[in-house]
Amino acid sequence: MMKVLNNTEVQWDSAVLASRRAASKLNREACGYLLRDGTMAVCANVAEQPGRFMFDKASTDEALDAWLDGRLVGIWHSHPNGDPTPSDEDWAGHPHGPSMIILALHEDSFSITVWDEDDRP
Repeated sequence: MMKVLNNTEVQWDSAVLASRRAASKLNREACGYLLRDGTMAVCANVAEQPGRFMFDKASTDEALDAWLDGRLVGIWHSHPNGDPTPSDEDWAGHPHGPSMIILALHEDSFSITVWDEDDRP
């Protein structure tokens, strides 16, 4: 499935597949980042708690480099419960600047929501 985000064409299949696999493992979230050229990175989630996400160190370094180079469009993570709205914890842990992209999983489908600085509570 193709979506357009900030004039970037994105192939969401890898993110959806990673999200479904993570959700099948005790409500784990999948996570990654999106680059301006449409590259969809899927990162290892090293968070210890279900329902949370945290990039592994290598992915954090790669995303930071992309941010500093102006290539990072957004940081994405899945919500296995289907809720497309960021939680308070999502906002607290999200850096200022890149979009927050939530891939909400539904039984036979998914939805994608994008949240920017103006949407912060």
